[in-house]
Amino acid sequence: MNRLFIAIETDEKTRGLLCALIENLRRELPTEKFISCDKLHVTILFLGDTQLPVESILDAIKKINFDINITIKGLGAFYFGDFPRVLFAKVTTDLKPIHDEICDALKIKDPRFSPHITLARLKSTKNIDSLVEKYNDFSAEFKAKNLSLFNSDYKNYVKLGPFF
Repeated sequence: MNRLFIAIETDEKTRGLLCALIENLRRELPTEKFISCDKLHVTILFLGDTQLPVESILDAIKKINFDINITIKGLGAFYFGDFPRVLFAKVTTDLKPIHDEICDALKIKDPRFSPHITLARLKSTKNIDSLVEKYNDFSAEFKAKNLSLFNSDYKNYVKLGPFF
């Protein structure tokens, strides 16, 4: 089985801004697990452990006319129960049409789409609201020209394509 996801890779300048942000956050949350800078991305569709053929996924990606400005503004957190578990940078660009186009092409449903860039996986932090508020003015923008397919085993990401 492949643990696959379709994502937009950040450009170098944005990656640098996000890495600087992560370094600041790391000082404030020293016990949490932060994402490595080389793995920062905007997930468009998480396929998980799927048996969909990689080639059919790549074909669906290649058919999408993709050239869009991605805007990042502020931070947020995903909660599981009463506790925050994921700290992320908010993507404010409307990527739902692209997400839905991929879902239609692959004949799958994914109603939970929320574009973001994961910064940290939280285990011990109980109250993240003040930190989210503190970094409310963080912003970045970059031009995305393509989507990519990745395979992940939680520790490593392998780009499967397409390669431009």
